[in-house]
Amino acid sequence: MNFFKFLMDDTSAIGGMIGFIILVAEGFGFKISKNKTMNLLISLFAVGLLALSVGMYFKDITDEKEEILGPVVSSSIPDGASSESSANSETPKDSTTREPESSGWEDSSSSSQGEGVFTKAELEDPVEIPDIVGMNVYEARQLLTVAGLQVDSTNTLDDAYVCGQSPEAGELVERGTTVVMKSSQEQVKMPQQTLNDYFMSAMKTNETSVKMDQEGELVFWSLYTTVVKKYNLNEAGDQEDKNLNYLPKGLCFMKISFNGVIASDMQMSIYYLNSDGNESVRGIGFGTENNATLMILPEGRYMIHAFGNGHQWKKEVTIERSDNIMLQMEQEY
Repeated sequence: MNFFKFLMDDTSAIGGMIGFIILVAEGFGFKISKNKTMNLLISLFAVGLLALSVGMYFKDITDEKEEILGPVVSSSIPDGASSESSANSETPKDSTTREPESSGWEDSSSSSQGEGVFTKAELEDPVEIPDIVGMNVYEARQLLTVAGLQVDSTNTLDDAYVCGQSPEAGELVERGTTVVMKSSQEQVKMPQQTLNDYFMSAMKTNETSVKMDQEGELVFWSLYTTVVKKYNLNEAGDQEDKNLNYLPKGLCFMKISFNGVIASDMQMSIYYLNSDGNESVRGIGFGTENNATLMILPEGRYMIHAFGNGHQWKKEVTIERSDNIMLQMEQEY
C-alpha cells in the first residue's frame, strides 16, 4: 500500500496528515505561536499524530497479508489426513479419463488397424512407423511408401515441411496402415533421416523376395515416385496401370549405381527378361540421382537401357535379393 495514498483514502489518517503538515511548516520556519513552549507542545502533538498514522498504516498492511494467506491456510490438508486421500477425494472413483481432443488433422483412417499399442506377435506383418517430422513433404511421402504404409497428405503441400504425423514415430502397425501428415512452411526440426538412409537400412534388413508375376505384371517403385504400381509388361502403348494401395511384402530393395554413362542426361528404363531371354514388350522409365537410382521390384532378370544423344547403352542384371550394386553400362550404338 502506498503511504500517501493511505493518507488520502483512510479517514482515520486525517490526524496524521495534519501532524505531517505542521511538521513541514515548522521545517520551513513557520511558527504557529510566539511562545516557544507552545510551539514545542504543538510539535510534539504533530509527531504523535504522525506516529499514530504510521502505526495504523502498517497495521492495515498486516491485515491485507492475512486476508491473502487466509484461504491458503484454510484449504490445507487437516492433521492426520494423507496427501493421497486428498487426491482421491478430488477425483470420483467412477470418473473416466478423457483422451485429448483431436487437433483437427488426425484422420480416423490412421487407426484403421485398431486402437492401442501392438507388439510384433500381435500383427501379421508389422511395420514400425518412421519419423518423418522435419522432412520435405514430397520426400516424406516417398519414405512412407517405401515403408509399406499408405499416405494421407490431403492437406499438405509438396514444397512444405512435415510438422506432425499420426500415428507417431516408433509405433508398430500393420502393413498398409495410413499415416496422416500435417505440414507447415517452417521446418520445426531437422529430420532424423533421409529417404536414402531409410532405404539403405531397409535394404540391409530385407531377407525375403518374391518372383515376377507369371502373368507379366510387375510391381514396381522407383526414385521420385510416391505411388506403387503394377505394370503389365506384355502390353505396349498407353494403358491403365494399377495403383496399389501400399507396397507389398517381399520385394527386393535395390540401389543401382551406373558407370559408363551420365544417367541424369539419359532416358533410363528397365525391361523384364522372359524365360526365353527376350525382353518384355514394355519397359518402365525411372529417375536417377547422383548417377544412381533406388527401386523396389520382384526377383528376376532384367535389362536396363540408357538412351541419349542418339546413342544407347544397356546392361543385363539378375536380381535375387536386396542389394547395392554397380552396373557398367555397355554401349550398343
